Amino acid sequence: MSTLTAPLPTDLQDLRPLLGRRLDESTAEELTAVHNVPRELEARRLYETLGAEMDGDWAAGRLTKENIEEAIAAHRGKHPYR
Repeated sequence: MSTLTAPLPTDLQDLRPLLGRRLDESTAEELTAVHNVPRELEARRLYETLGAEMDGDWAAGRLTKENIEEAIAAHRGKHPYR
């Protein structure tokens, strides 16, 4: 049976060894891609969290176009482009 059509185990005790074997059989290029997956997942989680926080700040009036522009101007004043 192809690994693409085989059902994935749902028990972590079964999934960990399977994943380990698949990593052992991976090429260097595939390992590089796999290495980036946790970073991508973390970035997505942070994006979702930040998005929810920003939505709340917009709704509460704590985040406005004006204070965003002020923050950008203050940052650029402290860190001018070279």
